[in-house]
Amino acid sequence: MKNHLAIASFVALSIGLGSANAQNGLKLTNGVLDYVDVPYDATVCPKSGVTVEAWIKYDENLGAGWRWPTIVRQNPAAGQESILFRVDAGNTANRNLRWWVLGTSGSLNVLWQFPQGRLSTWTHVAGTYDGNVANLIVDGAVVASVTRAGGPLWDRGGAFKIGCGDGTMIETWNGELDEVRIWPYARTAAEIKANMNDEMQRVPGLVSTWNFNNAVTDSSGKNNGAWVGTAQYATNTLTLRRLPVVSAFATGAATVGCQGSGVLGINSVSEVGNASFGLSATAGAPASASAFLLCTTTYSSALKILGLDIWVDIGTLATTVGAPTGPLGTSRLPLPIPNDAKLQGAGLAIQALHLDASCTSGVWSSTPALSFSVR
Repeated sequence: MKNHLAIASFVALSIGLGSANAQNGLKLTNGVLDYVDVPYDATVCPKSGVTVEAWIKYDENLGAGWRWPTIVRQNPAAGQESILFRVDAGNTANRNLRWWVLGTSGSLNVLWQFPQGRLSTWTHVAGTYDGNVANLIVDGAVVASVTRAGGPLWDRGGAFKIGCGDGTMIETWNGELDEVRIWPYARTAAEIKANMNDEMQRVPGLVSTWNFNNAVTDSSGKNNGAWVGTAQYATNTLTLRRLPVVSAFATGAATVGCQGSGVLGINSVSEVGNASFGLSATAGAPASASAFLLCTTTYSSALKILGLDIWVDIGTLATTVGAPTGPLGTSRLPLPIPNDAKLQGAGLAIQALHLDASCTSGVWSSTPALSFSVR
């Protein structure tokens, strides 16, 4: 049965463009044990790659002794962390921003020495990792990078902490934090820059977004946080465009292969003039191939073909695009959107199929479908 939902209705129900608004966020003090604790879930340690991003404001005036002001850390146990994003102030108030990930084949440590006062005003920072390269991105530009085949993130459980590292007060952030996000794939600097000035909610594809509007709920996923210590909210001077709902949603379920259950997600917001728009599909075989089916509508129940659940209406198939999978089995589909107002309201429904020639349970798997319209 076909879902012939009109594009006009889809736009009316799914899109809400907001204006620039004063923001709320977190205001934390190193030496005081206040932070946000997010219970363990596999989505905060994704094996398909990762992007962590946040708006930060850093106060360099620290107390005496060793200090490690932390933006986020996955797993607070000593030597067990897989993700670490912090300032390595050490014992001498060093100005080193550190993005560190631990894969099953080794760690990648990216350091950026920032000048005095550089982070004292609101700055957007991001760390990415795709299995081979870890990038540290500041205000939409790569400032430091390390290349090493580290393998998928080494998931040993543990909570995801925002505003603190190992749960001690010397690792509490010193300053302000807002709009923390984690994506299950590596995004490019251009993709990050395209929407770093947006407050995003309901992003599909196992993305987590914490807006900190007097709450520590995950406005896209299931990773709600809880305060340890005292809740520390503050109105800040960020003026971000508010996107109450991202204009994309998933349909159906994945056909699971030997690499697990895949998702299809957006890399940035689908809007006129966004040359960096595209999609990422996870859970393909590493260094193999994927095919993206580009249609205009979806089925309400799956069409069974060769053991696959097909959710896009192949009767409306516009084209099929092949793409390689990366070292962690993630494939990318660039879909730059021209700066043409006539494209507003146009929509697509896309599904990714993955080839895994070595999989004994079936050489093909698929993601759910993803429908989106252009703002």
